[in-house]
Amino acid sequence: MKDITSCPLCGGKDLISLFKDSTISVPYGPKINYIQETVVCLKCKRGGFAGFVGDETSLEAAIKQSTKFSITVMLNKLFEEGYREIYIERIFRLPFGCLSKWQDGEYTPEGVAFLKLLCDNPTLITRSDA
Repeated sequence: MKDITSCPLCGGKDLISLFKDSTISVPYGPKINYIQETVVCLKCKRGGFAGFVGDETSLEAAIKQSTKFSITVMLNKLFEEGYREIYIERIFRLPFGCLSKWQDGEYTPEGVAFLKLLCDNPTLITRSDA
């Protein structure tokens, strides 16, 4: 988080930080804990200038961790239903090894959304092969 040194509303320098344990998860992903920081100005009594503490506990890191796990869960669900990695890649003209790369953490938000769509509607795979 970028350190806040003054209140963006009144310019006051007397700030306090409040910390709260929070959780987040993405579809098919586990709940991940992170620490949320809220900065409050003592001069104008306004707050809510939110930040997230540390690399390991940040919101972005929690989302990334939950997403990586969710990709594995979604792919395993498709594999259990009889769809194979190479078959899915061929049908949708994905580069060879694309799904493996997603599982290894090299994914895009669009790829995750596409995978969730397939996992929620696996008949799209067989319909696309027709």
